[in-house]
Amino acid sequence: MPKITKESVKELANKLKYIGLDFENIPDNIKEYENIGYKPQRGYDETKYRIYRYVNAKEIQILLSPTDRITSMKERYEKASPIYEFFMPETEEGIQKHAEFLEMLNKVEIEEIEQIEQIQKELEKEIPFEIRYEGSYLWQIYYSDSKDKYFMLVPMKDSQYAPLFYLLKKKLEKKDTKLFIPIADAEYSGKYLKKSELGEIENYLWLFTGEWPTIYEVYDKKENMTIQIVGTTKVYDKITSSYKIGLKTAKEAKEFYKLIKALFIMQTELPKEYHFIPQIGPKGSLEFYDGTKKITYQNISEYIEQQYKKQEKVIEKIENQIIKEEKNLERLQNISEEKLQEYLKKEKQIVTFLECKRTFFGRIRYFLKSKKENKVKQKEELVKELVKQQGLEEEPEKEEYEIPKFELKNNKVVTIEDLIDLSKVRDEKEQKIKNINLDKIALENKIENMTRKVENANQYLEEIDSHKKSIFEFWKYTNKDNVLSLNQGEEKKQEEKVTHKIEKVFEYEDDIEELGKKVDEQQRNLLSNYACDAAYIFQEIGVEAFKHLENNELLKEDLKILKQELEKQGELEQDIDIFGNSIAGVTTLKTIKNQKHREIEKNKFKILQISKKTTVKEYKETLKNLLYLLDENYDKIEIPYSVKAYKLISEQQKLNQDNYEIFSIEPQSEVCEHVKEEENNYILYKLNLKENMPMLFYTNIMFYDNQNKTLPLGMDLSTQILVNLKEFNLKQIATTKFRISQDSKIRNIEVIEYQVERKEKK
Repeated sequence: MPKITKESVKELANKLKYIGLDFENIPDNIKEYENIGYKPQRGYDETKYRIYRYVNAKEIQILLSPTDRITSMKERYEKASPIYEFFMPETEEGIQKHAEFLEMLNKVEIEEIEQIEQIQKELEKEIPFEIRYEGSYLWQIYYSDSKDKYFMLVPMKDSQYAPLFYLLKKKLEKKDTKLFIPIADAEYSGKYLKKSELGEIENYLWLFTGEWPTIYEVYDKKENMTIQIVGTTKVYDKITSSYKIGLKTAKEAKEFYKLIKALFIMQTELPKEYHFIPQIGPKGSLEFYDGTKKITYQNISEYIEQQYKKQEKVIEKIENQIIKEEKNLERLQNISEEKLQEYLKKEKQIVTFLECKRTFFGRIRYFLKSKKENKVKQKEELVKELVKQQGLEEEPEKEEYEIPKFELKNNKVVTIEDLIDLSKVRDEKEQKIKNINLDKIALENKIENMTRKVENANQYLEEIDSHKKSIFEFWKYTNKDNVLSLNQGEEKKQEEKVTHKIEKVFEYEDDIEELGKKVDEQQRNLLSNYACDAAYIFQEIGVEAFKHLENNELLKEDLKILKQELEKQGELEQDIDIFGNSIAGVTTLKTIKNQKHREIEKNKFKILQISKKTTVKEYKETLKNLLYLLDENYDKIEIPYSVKAYKLISEQQKLNQDNYEIFSIEPQSEVCEHVKEEENNYILYKLNLKENMPMLFYTNIMFYDNQNKTLPLGMDLSTQILVNLKEFNLKQIATTKFRISQDSKIRNIEVIEYQVERKEKK
C-alpha cells in the first residue's frame, strides 16, 4: 500500500468532495440493498454489447468484486459485495474494504470523471451514429430479469474506475440523471425480430457488403426501441462507407428482414443472373440496386414478377432457337448420310476396280462395263441440263412447322420459388441448345472429312477414267502400281500464336510496399536533392501558390502568410547555420514503420528561402526555379504498373488540365482526408494511368534529406503522386455517383473517370 502523505490525504479529500461522498452521512439509496438474484448466461461474451439504453443512475446498484475482468462472471458475482460495506470501517474486514475503496479512489483522476460527464452530456442530445462511443466498454452494467434491477459489477483489480465514481457521484446527487450505457450479458428482446432472424440478417449483409455488421437494440429516454444495424460497405472501387439502418417498428423490421432474405436467396441461388449492389441512402441507410433499379420491400414483388416474365421471354426465345437448330441439325444429318452413301458408292467402285485389276478378264470386263455406265451417266446429265435451261426444275417444297409455346403455371403471385424453378428450366434449355451446337460442330466436321474423302475418291476415279480412252492405254495404266491414297490426310492449318503483353495492374494492398521501394530507389538515383525539394514544396504549398506567379498581389499575400507562420515557430531570428544538414540529426533517431533513421525532415521555409527580409520578387523567382526543376526532372521517373489515381475536390472547383496536380493512388484516404465539414457535394476525378508513363511519387526521399544514408526505402508517409497534366490527353470514359456516410453526415460524390494517353512531343 502506498505511503500516506499530507498531499495524498488532501487529494483524497478533494476527490471525495467532488463526488459528494461523506462517510458520516450516507444517503439511504446507497445503504439500501436488495438481493439481485442474477444468473449469468451461458456463452456470455464480454466483448459484445447488444443492448444500449438510458438508465436512471439512482436505479443502478453498485457491487464491488475482489477480482479482475478476466475472472468468470459467476465467480465475480459470487464474490461481490454492495458498495456500502466499503464505507464502514468498523470491523477488521470493514477496515480492509474501506482501505481498498480509498486506494481505488486514489488511482482515479477527477479529469477522467469529468470526461465521462462530458460524453454523457453529449449523449443526452443525440445517440452516436455508430451507437457505441469512447469508453462504452468500461461500463459493467447488468440487468436481472428476476428482480427487474440494474447493477454495476466492478472488478476491483481492474485499473479503470472512472465510470464507478461517476455513477456514485450521480447517485449522491439529488436530481435524476439518465445515463446512456450498454447493458452487459443481455440478449435481444425478440420484440421485433427473433434472435435467429437477427443472426440471419448478419449473414445476409455480409454477403452484400463483405463486412460483418453489428446489430443493437437501442432504447431512447421514453423506452421506445429501435433496432440499429451498423456496418461498412464498399461504395466505389476500394472506397468504403459506414451505414446505419434504423428499424423503429416491428413492421419495418419484418419488411427489411423479408427484403434482405429475398435478395440473399436470389443472389445465392441464381448467381449468374443477380448481383445486388449496396449503396448509401440519403440518410445514411443501406439501399440495394440491380443496375440502376432500386429494390425495396414495396417493389420486390413487382420486381420478381418482372424477372419471371423476362425469363419467360428468354425461354421462349431459346425454345424457338432449339427448334431451328434441331432442323439445321436434321439437315446436317441428312447431308452427312448423303455424303456417307456417296463415299460408300465411290469406295465400291474403287474396290471393284482393284479386284478386276488382278486378272486379264477382269480388266476387260471393267473397261467395257464402265464405258456403258459413262454413257448412261452422260444421258442423265444432259436431261438435267435441258430441264434447268427450260426452267422446269421444281422448287423444293418448304416445310412448315409450328413453334410450340412454352407453357408455365399461371400464379396470381409470382414467388421466388417460381423464379428459381423457371431459371432451372431456362438452364436446361440453354444446356440443350449447347448440346445441339456441339452436335452440329461434330456433324460439320464429319461432313468436311467425308467431303475430303469423296474428293479423294473422285480424284482416284477420274485418274482411272482419264486412261480409258482405249483398251490399250487402260491396259498399260493398270499394269502400273501408282494407286492414289484413298484417305488422303487433311492438312491442318497451324494456329497462329498471338502473344499479348501482360499488363501489370497495381493493387494497393498487395503492391504498395514493392512499388514504394522500387520508385523510391529510382528517385534517389535519378533525381537531385533540388528536384526532390521542388516536389516537396509543391505538396506543401499546393498548386494554387504556383498559379499566383502572374499575380504579384496574390504572391504578396502568400508570402505574408508564410512569414507569419514562420514567426509563430520562432524561426525568423535564427542564427546562421554553419553546419547545414551534414551532421545535423546524427544523434536524433526517428522511426518510419518501425525502421529507425537519423535524417532531417525537409523545411519548406529553407527551401523557399523565407526570411524577414524576403521580397515578393525573390519569392517569385524561387517559385519559378522550383517549377523549372519539376519540368526538367518530371520525365525521369516512370510508373512500373498501370495505376488508378484519384483526386477529390468540391463541386465548385475544377481540375486544372494545364498544370501539375496531386493525386492519390489510394482512394479511401483521398476521400476521407479531403472531405470538409461544410461541404456536402464533391467530384472524384479518376485517372487510368498506363505502365511506363512519367510520374513523380511522394516516397520517403521527398520528405527527408538523406545525408546520413539511413532513410528506409518505401512510400510510407504518403499515398500521393504528382501528375503533370500538361503532358497527357484526358478522355472521359465514364461517370457515376455514390454517397458516403461520415461523421453522421451524408456526402454526395460524382466520379468522373478518364482514360489517359500521353501527348506526342512536337
